[in-house]
Amino acid sequence: MKIISLLKLLKLPKQIWDGIPQIIQNLLYQGYIQKKTKSLCGITQIIVKDSPNVIFEGPVSQEINIRFPESKSPPYKISRTAIDKDKFVGRDKDLRKLHRQLNEVGTLAITAVTGMGGVGKTELALQYTHRHVDKLGFMARFIAYFFGRPHQSIGSKSYPGGVLWLDARGVDIFKEILEFAATYLNFIPQDKQEQSAQVQACWNKWSGLFKGEKLLIIDDVTKELYQEIFSYIPKGYKDIKVIITTRLKLDTRIIKSLHLDVLDKNSAIELLKKLIGEERVERELEKAQLICERMGYLPLGLTLVGRYLNYLQADSLEDLLEELEEEGIDSGFMELIEEDSSLNIPFGDRQLYEGVYTVFNLSWKYLTKGGKQLGALLSLFDIPPNVWSMVEKVAPPIAEVRGIANNNLGDINLINGQERNPIHPLIQEFFIKKLREDDNFLDIQDVLFDNLVFQQYVYDTGYLENNLKQIEKIRDLLSPDKSNLKGYVILSKMIGHGYYADRSTSLTEAVDNMMLAHKKVIDVYGSSTEYEQKVWHWYKLFLLDHSHNLVATTPEGFINLKNESLNSQDLQSKIESLLPEQLKQIDSPLTPNFYTYVLRAAHYWGHRGNQVSYQLLKRIPNVLGGKNQDIKKLYDQGTRYYLLAAIFRAVNFRLSHPKKYQEHLSDLIQESPGTPQWLLSWNPVGFEDSVVKFEQFTSLSQAVGDTAHQYKGITWIKLWTYPYMASREKVDSSYVEETRRVMEITFKLWEKAKELLNKQINEKIIRYYAWTAPLETMVELIEAHSYNESLIDLEEVTRRVEEDMDKLEEKYKLTYPWARLEALSQTEKFHNILANLG
Repeated sequence: MKIISLLKLLKLPKQIWDGIPQIIQNLLYQGYIQKKTKSLCGITQIIVKDSPNVIFEGPVSQEINIRFPESKSPPYKISRTAIDKDKFVGRDKDLRKLHRQLNEVGTLAITAVTGMGGVGKTELALQYTHRHVDKLGFMARFIAYFFGRPHQSIGSKSYPGGVLWLDARGVDIFKEILEFAATYLNFIPQDKQEQSAQVQACWNKWSGLFKGEKLLIIDDVTKELYQEIFSYIPKGYKDIKVIITTRLKLDTRIIKSLHLDVLDKNSAIELLKKLIGEERVERELEKAQLICERMGYLPLGLTLVGRYLNYLQADSLEDLLEELEEEGIDSGFMELIEEDSSLNIPFGDRQLYEGVYTVFNLSWKYLTKGGKQLGALLSLFDIPPNVWSMVEKVAPPIAEVRGIANNNLGDINLINGQERNPIHPLIQEFFIKKLREDDNFLDIQDVLFDNLVFQQYVYDTGYLENNLKQIEKIRDLLSPDKSNLKGYVILSKMIGHGYYADRSTSLTEAVDNMMLAHKKVIDVYGSSTEYEQKVWHWYKLFLLDHSHNLVATTPEGFINLKNESLNSQDLQSKIESLLPEQLKQIDSPLTPNFYTYVLRAAHYWGHRGNQVSYQLLKRIPNVLGGKNQDIKKLYDQGTRYYLLAAIFRAVNFRLSHPKKYQEHLSDLIQESPGTPQWLLSWNPVGFEDSVVKFEQFTSLSQAVGDTAHQYKGITWIKLWTYPYMASREKVDSSYVEETRRVMEITFKLWEKAKELLNKQINEKIIRYYAWTAPLETMVELIEAHSYNESLIDLEEVTRRVEEDMDKLEEKYKLTYPWARLEALSQTEKFHNILANLG
């Protein structure tokens, strides 16, 4: 590990070692080291991964104990950089007022910076933050140690307790706050509390951990997010000051407001001088004043003008004015961009934005096709451009001109590649307007349909669950006719899957979107080409499968959708007729013409396994009461379905990533009970990579994690069948031993999945890991029961499951409250059943 090697080379004095826990804390969160256990006395046991023996005595990956006290370094998490101070003009009074309002005695230390888009609210907050905080870099803190200066003394000017900047647009604020607490405060709140209570616990930790005032900035709060974010604002902490930036007009009786207006005439001219040079402005001062007026003295408009003129050095200000006149005003454009827009533009501000749009049109002429594509793509999905591991694979034209496209957007200054939200919301709306006018420069349908890597990014990074409304807005851009079918179906599938992930509240919405997409597939299927027939066949399976999985796990076995009853049996029959016979068995290897559907079959059998688990849990109490409920049949079905799902996932992984399969999954599959012999030496031939491109695991971590989930399912089926077998004295030690063996395979696979997370795109591990929390305790319960030993008492069982869930959440940095409640409920039920068996 490079940083540890660096410390070794520096031969640091003893006082440096006081800072090592903070380094470890940072590396821990980034995934370079693994925390194993944490005791009450503050001792943390860790494993240093892939590290040469440079600091600690002993072999590589030795388990070591390190005193891990609370962090001595206040957190400074600021995700954006401010422009040069000399280009930030006309706002000195606003900066002073902001500081004064934040420090007024006797009121909530919350100030909302309000104003129209493009007026400079975010930049004001940035300038204030950077001017009042002296944030030290990593090495600077080491240097401070060398010279004996405590880092607190050279830290913040006004906010020695730290700073946290949160972007409200396009992220889950709740998760951002939890990640901040885990990373910088070494704190994870109890997830049994309401979300607002968890957030307040984080503020309480921050307030108590570091002395002095702290600053929290929440940027770009929309109407839709306001109520949620307001519930997260620190309550009753005089040391935590809060800045909110928003276009909303807020009730000043609740939150103090600092309204930003456009620049005055003199400041506007001064800004233009800073952007294009004083001599150039003075030479054509009258024209410069007219340009400022034309831009409505809006900082964003002036900045675009200045950057445009710098891009075209030869243009005079008079030439620019003539170009603006020739371009003219698109009088109807404001109505277009306000449609389904979050801008909420007052009528009086429209003329200002029309001027800015005219400048955008001039820049548009100089954008390459790649630049236009990339700008539209980033605007549609509101994603950071530095996620190149995803963007490069989105569309071949973009991949070919990636560097050119990025540079081109940067040259014309429509993008800032270093920022989390690099394109101003107003410019995003302009790009989307261009797409509405002419979608030939970016084929949304093909980008979405043919590039599953992009879809996997959407699913695996938390983007989907945080941006459902954004994706619904994109779908609304497409009319559901034949030409737009691909994009419409993909987006409906995404939306349905987003609701599907939160089945506790959105079952109907999930099924509705899936079935809507299925109907569109049926409408066009008859006229598809042979190539497309395979694709549509695959999509029919996908959409029906997800709908069936949700409907089948309702107590009634159906749902009412738009006054129609959707029955799980009917859906299952449709799926069975579509699924090739070869994908209903694993006794022999697949032939190449079925490779296309192997992962879809894996999903289907996994879902069928889930449905059997659901039925088993319902019927076991009745069985023990003497009723015959076909438990043996359910056991055989459940273990077979989950095994089919696991093996087909392994087959798909083998087809998609042969080398990675051998490296990461092959040995674990060989250890697993039920693995068919042909898979152990299988060397598929006679197919091309394109054959499996319709659906393949583009994330290695997801491939392994999803396989782990199937073995968890087998463990679960075996555990819940145990009481039935024990009640009939049909259980032996081999059954219990195999249950533990399958559980251990599950844990090994999850560890492998964690290792394979793609940190470049901030990939999150799929939340199925949470269901492993009670497994160890439940296996111990059946072991004790089968050996006629005393069962662990219920209080201890609950404590263990809680502790195991806490460890999992700390390890994977994710919470899943619904899974926690279910795990505790099912474990208690399981314990009581075994206790009653005697």
